[in-house]
Amino acid sequence: LLKPERGEVTRGEINFSGRDLLTLNAPERVRRGIVHVLEGRRVFGQLTPEENLLAATSMHHDRAQIRRLLDRTFTWFPRLTERAKAKAGYLSGGEQQMLAIGRALMTEPKLLMQKKVSAVASSSFKMRGRSVNISHPVTAKPQKGTIADNP
Repeated sequence: LLKPERGEVTRGEINFSGRDLLTLNAPERVRRGIVHVLEGRRVFGQLTPEENLLAATSMHHDRAQIRRLLDRTFTWFPRLTERAKAKAGYLSGGEQQMLAIGRALMTEPKLLMQKKVSAVASSSFKMRGRSVNISHPVTAKPQKGTIADNP
C-alpha cells in the first residue's frame, strides 16, 4: 500500500483518531501526533545533537516545555548527552539512530512509526506515565486498506 520512504498511498485510506490522513500534509500529521523515524539515520549532519532535537520542536512554544523534552530525551539516550556538542555527522551509526528516534520523541507523538527497532533503542522507559518497552514492536495489519487507531 505504501511506497518505501515516500509514504505514497496507492489505494485505500488511512484513518487516525477518526481523521483521514490523506488530506493532511506532513506538518499537520506531526501536529496530530504521528511521526515516522525514517531508515538511514536521517539527521542534520552539520548540526549538533542538541540542535537536531530542537529542530523537532517547532510546534511547541513554551520554552520550559522544550527544555523538559530535551532533558527527557537526553535522559533516555545518555550517550547523546556525552556527544551533545559534536556535529551529528560525526556520530556513530548507533548514536545517529538514537538521535533520529530522540528527535521523533521530541514531538510527543501519539503514534511513532519505525520499520525496525534497532538494538540501540531496545530499552524500557516511562512515557506519559506508561512503561514502554520498545524492544517489542506492535505490528498491525491493515484491513481493506484502512488503518484505524484504537484509543
